[in-house]
Amino acid sequence: MFDAFLTSKKFQEALRTAVLDTLRTPEGQELLTKAIRKELANRQK
Repeated sequence: MFDAFLTSKKFQEALRTAVLDTLRTPEGQELLTKAIRKELANRQK
């Protein structure tokens, strides 16, 4: 039953919206910056 909830279109859309809204906050921007810097550092090895 929980799988059906997780795979429902409405849940996925709500989760996507929440994640995108979070990434627009200063904290979200900081997380993105850290992730990008880490990825770039890994690629330069």
